[in-house]
This record gives sequence, structure tokens and C-alpha cells, in this order.
Amino acid sequence: MMIDPNPNPQSLDLIDPELAKEIRDTVAQHAQSAPVSAVAGHVLTKMSLAYGNRAPITKRLVDSTLAIRQEYSAEMKQQIEESGQPDIHMGIVANKVRTVAAWLTDILTNGQYKIWTLDATPEPSLPADLMQLIQQRVVQEVQQFQMPPQYAQGAGDALVPVVKQHIKAMADEGAKEMSAHIEDKLNEAKFLTVLSEFIDDFAAYPYAVMSGISVRTERRLEYTPTGVNEVVKPVMACYRVNPKDFYWSPDSTNCQNGEFVIEYASLTNTDLFGCRDLPGFVKDSIDCILGAGYSFNNTQYSQTHIENLQKSTYQQLGNSNRFPVIKYVGKLAAKFLIDHGISVANPLVDVEAEVWVVGDKVVRLVENPYPLGKRPYYISSYTKLPGAMVGFGLNDILQGVERMANAAARNLVKNMSYAAGPIGEVDEGRLSDTDREITTVTPYRIYRVASDPMGGQGPAFRFQTIPTIASELMAVYKMFSEEADRISGLNSLLLGQVDMASSSRTASGLSMLIANAAKVIKNTIGSIDRDIIEPLITSVYNWVLLYDSTFTGKVDAQVSAHGANGALQREMNQAKTVELLQLCTPYAQQGIVPPGTIIEFLRAIVGASGYNPDTLLPQTNASQMQMQNIMTAGQAAGSTGNTPQPSAFGAGGAVPSAGTGDGRMVGGAQ
Repeated sequence: MMIDPNPNPQSLDLIDPELAKEIRDTVAQHAQSAPVSAVAGHVLTKMSLAYGNRAPITKRLVDSTLAIRQEYSAEMKQQIEESGQPDIHMGIVANKVRTVAAWLTDILTNGQYKIWTLDATPEPSLPADLMQLIQQRVVQEVQQFQMPPQYAQGAGDALVPVVKQHIKAMADEGAKEMSAHIEDKLNEAKFLTVLSEFIDDFAAYPYAVMSGISVRTERRLEYTPTGVNEVVKPVMACYRVNPKDFYWSPDSTNCQNGEFVIEYASLTNTDLFGCRDLPGFVKDSIDCILGAGYSFNNTQYSQTHIENLQKSTYQQLGNSNRFPVIKYVGKLAAKFLIDHGISVANPLVDVEAEVWVVGDKVVRLVENPYPLGKRPYYISSYTKLPGAMVGFGLNDILQGVERMANAAARNLVKNMSYAAGPIGEVDEGRLSDTDREITTVTPYRIYRVASDPMGGQGPAFRFQTIPTIASELMAVYKMFSEEADRISGLNSLLLGQVDMASSSRTASGLSMLIANAAKVIKNTIGSIDRDIIEPLITSVYNWVLLYDSTFTGKVDAQVSAHGANGALQREMNQAKTVELLQLCTPYAQQGIVPPGTIIEFLRAIVGASGYNPDTLLPQTNASQMQMQNIMTAGQAAGSTGNTPQPSAFGAGGAVPSAGTGDGRMVGGAQ
């Protein structure tokens, strides 16, 4: 019997109950399958648009990968082979990438320094009921002490700032507790490890992408008084997104303001099976994909370049163990969700949704589940380009310079090989039959030759010397290598290479040079602060506010990232503190500077190194008296011509005397 897929709902009560149930199931299946197929087609169309939009940047990603591996492209290798040059690659870009990654990793993932803070609202607002309670208490006090009624208003106004100050103190304490809770969630998500992976991409490619914090299930061992149990618990997670697998709409200038963003990822069949019973996932589609009847080469699969991309990826992933998935996050027509049985607030407005497509099947379709409907992706570039999604990476900036330097290096090797080996000519007719071996040159070998039949006195062998231009080619290479330093702003000082002929001979001069060299790094950290750390930590804060029912100390606060002005500045301040300690030590020995100043400098250095100064250098009367005795002994030794050497001061354990050190500093102070 044929069943009408669109029956009159009023007639369902007039027929057999079992037949009515069958009709209802058919209607539900028809209402689900048709719009899901439409959603899959919509996502594949958008993926095709984003794929073409990113094509020029894809070429830059490939070039950056080759530069990091210190390899040439296939076309360049062919040109080098045809010209007879060696295929050496000097790796200027790779060296700069390692420099940036090392600096950023050391500053941003250093466990001693916190690169963000959670600050409570500076001006807390008092609720209306609290204001009313204050006014009532004031009136009661006025009546109790029989004061004039006009004093009530003034006393109430005077009491409000006191209450606000108390509430602000409570909010600050609550912000500390919530900050510790968020930090625990980040540690659970291995945030610093993922940030380190992001930094590697950030230094290497035109852009880098990190996913937002999400909740996943994870199998863990739980220790209880009764023993060890294996449990499945929800945990926070984030991960680094491969730049090659991230796409966006043409109108995007960041991950939030465009029509959509797409992550092209893969899932194992175990992952898919684990999702089939979770909210938001389409069980029938997952069963179809995992079943033996589904194939990426079936007739239902149309032939477009995006679908062919999924087919080739499926084959590369092993044909059965992993499945390519298109994760679409962005605007979606409300009718798609309504037809799929998802209620929306306004059917006339596009909805922020999350859609996963495998092949031509939708395996997940939900309204954006993240706090405030924010998309869970964050992107940044080494050099930002205003109004553009993607800026420039180190390879984009240094590609031309590196090509010139590599060309100079290849020609240098080729010239040296020609100049090192003899190039000669021989009159073979003058050689005897036993001395015809002329392809090798051997020392102390004597050839039997006949006289010149032309009557000349010319030798049978003549050699030519190829002139060497090694010094000129080395000068060219050095020039472009230094140009790479200038263009990138990453000079040798960031690698610890100091030119002793420059102003770096003094501690203050070296500090100034390093501070100038680190400005580029500081600006780069500022981009990561604004684009990655601050919005990502804010999303965790919002998640705790909205969904974490286990934490009760929630406060109104603001996330502030200060990697650029925090960790890096602390390192600079620590270097300056050491300089001031070395500068003030001779004057402390002469009694000009109080001994307590030296203790303060030492405590600052110890605290900046991550240790507790109260434990290692407690401020007691005994310690100050001991410092005073050391300084007195230093003055006495200085008057007798001996050089005091208390190892607690100065670099290398020796205290510079008043007449040593930087003469400009000492002379200026006297």
C-alpha cells in the first residue's frame, strides 16, 4: 500500500492506530531527510566558495612549508639542476621562525608568569534593594539618637561610598577565586601546550588558528577509598587548528564578523559512533556512513571539486578508519533549522549554527552552542593587515631576500668548485700509447710525450685557472642576510649574538639594544593578546558564568591579557634591577647608599625569578645589621687599598669598587 507522505493530520484519528503510527513515522522521516540534504548542499556550496577564495593564500602556505623545511619547490629544483648548481638552502626564514617561536614560547608559556588577569568591575553598582536597606538603617539610627530628620539624607550619601568600597573588596576577592577556577579549567584543557603549538604556526605561516574551549568526554582513572575506577568524565579541551584546514567567507575580516568559517577535519569511525546518541547529531546519517552500504563513490554523490576533495581525503586517510568532515560555523537560514525540528527565536533572521557534513550527509546540526553565539575559532598573523582576515608571515616578508641569499650561496659553491679543480687541455697525439689515461690528475706522475711535430716548444698539457670571486659572493650573501635582519626586525641580539665593537660593551648599552630589538617581539605578542588570549579566556569566563553550576563564586569581571606589557616587561625590569644593583653596590660600600637599598634590590631579583623573597631574604634587623657590617668592612678595605669581594654582589661574585665599572656612570654620580 502506498502511503501519502503528506496526509491530512485531522484524518489520523479516524483510521487504525497502527496504520496511523506508520504514517506519522513516514511523515517524520520525510520531514527530516529532505531539509538535511538541503543543508548538506548549502554547506558544500559555501565550502566551494571558501576554497576558491583561499587559493592564493594556499600557495603562500605551501611556500612557507618549503621554507621551514629548507627545501625548494619542484620548479625551482629543476631550474637549479639545469644550471648545474648545488641545491643547498641556507634557511634564513627557518632561522627567523625558530627565533620568534623560541621568544614567544619562553614569554607566553612560562609557568612563572601569568599572561592574563581577571579584574573585578572598578565601579560596583549597588542594587536598589540594598540602597533601600541603607536608607532604612540610616533612618533608624537617626530616630534612635533623636537627630534631626534632615541628617538622614546626608548620612545615607556618606555611607554609600563605604558600602561600595566594601563590595569592591569582596568583588576583588571573588575575582581571585574565579581566576583560579578558570586557570584550573585551562590546565585541564592543556592550554599552554596548545598555545605553544599555535606559536609554532604563528611564526611559520601567514596565519595561525586556535580552537575555542569546548567540553569533551575523556576516560580517566579515579582514585577512591575503595580503589581505582575507570570513569568517563566531561573535561575542557582546546586544540591547534592546522592553517591548511581552515577556510572563511570572502566577507570575513575576523572569525566572528563574516558569513561563516569552516574547519576541514577528520573523525575516526569510533568518534562518529560515540556521537550518534549525543544531542545535535543526526543518528540516521551516522549509521548510514558507518554502514557497509555507504561509499564516497556512490551515485548520490555529485562530482564537484569539493566532493572530490573529500573523496581523495577519504582515500588518503585509509578508506574506512577515518572520515573527512566539513565543520561549518556561521550564518544559516532559519528555515533549515525549522524544517529539521529546531525552534528558533525569529524565523525571518539567519541563525548562527554549527553544521558537520561528511560526504553528502549532515551528521550534526545545532544552533551555535557556544556562549553568546561566538564562533569557537581565533586567528592571528605575525604582521597584521588592516581590514583583512590574513596578514603576512615571515616567509612572505623575507622570501625575496632569502632567494637572493640562496642564489649567492649556490653560485659561491659553484665558483669555488671550478676554482679548486684544474681545467686543462692536452695534445693527445704527443702521448705514448701507455700514457693515454688523461681523465685524472695525479701528483708525481710523469708522461712520455713526443716532440712537437710543428716544431714549437709548447707543452703537451696546458691548464687554465678559473678566477675565484668568493669574496664578492660572500659580501653579497652577507648584505642580504643583514637585510633580512633589518626587514624582519629580528637581529642577532635576539639570538644572543653580541657585537662587542658596538655600544653593547656596557651593561646599559646592551640593555638598550636588546630593548630596541625586542620591540618587534613585543608588538607580535600584543597581536596574540588581542586576537587569541583575551577572547579565548573571556569565552571560558562566559562558559563558567552560564553553564558551570559547580562553582558558586561568580563575579562581574573583565579579562585582561598582558603578555606584551607583562612577561616581557618583567624580564626587562629584572635586567634593569641587576644593573642598578651593580651600580649602587660601590656607593653602598662608601656609605652613600643605605644598606637596606641593596637588600631591596636583591629581594626584587629573587621575586622576579619566581622565588619567595620573604623566605630567602627576610627583612629583619639582624639582616640589616649584617649588611651594615659588610658595607663597613668594604669601606675599611677600600681605604687600605684592598678590594673587598663579598660574593653576594655583582656579576661573577665580585663587588665593583667605586673606581671601576662604567666610567660614565660613576663620573656622572660624583
